[in-house]
Amino acid sequence: AIGYTNRQILLLILMESIVMSLVGGSAGISMGVAGAYILASRGFTIGGIGESGITLQLSPLITPTLLTQTLALTILIGLVGGILPAYRASKIPPVVALRYE
Repeated sequence: AIGYTNRQILLLILMESIVMSLVGGSAGISMGVAGAYILASRGFTIGGIGESGITLQLSPLITPTLLTQTLALTILIGLVGGILPAYRASKIPPVVALRYE
């Protein structure tokens, strides 16, 4: 970070937070969609309901809007979570930061 301004360091760490959130959110959405597909194909039963004569079918509903909102919320949470560390890192002199490398 030698030669970077405080603002550039702040933006660098915030962008890193956004990228990590995007990767994590995408992986989570992929696993969630796969899990929903498995539940939909194999069925989902709730114990004890069949004995009482009640038929209950649960099927997941995944829409593009839901996926977009989920990813946007994940990125927002990552951004908010990265603000304080980014601010603190932007205030550390480069010599002090290199001491921990």
